[in-house]
Amino acid sequence: MRRLQPEEVNFHVPLNIYDPLVCKKAVAYTLTPVEDEPGWEEITYYGDPSSSYDVSPLELMLNEWNTQKEDSIPNSHV
Repeated sequence: MRRLQPEEVNFHVPLNIYDPLVCKKAVAYTLTPVEDEPGWEEITYYGDPSSSYDVSPLELMLNEWNTQKEDSIPNSHV
């Protein structure tokens, strides 16, 4: 996940933090200072409007790890 610059925000969709799929949809974030609370920042998560959310990023990572693990075991495809 990457932090967006102010000029990039318009190319992403802001997400609702209470959306149960926010962890699947989030690809970027911004931080905004909280008024009257020095040192605190509010986070806003953003999704990619062209993305499919069928598989979470963690599932993709697990699948890749399992594939690499299988490839490193001799005769694992027999």
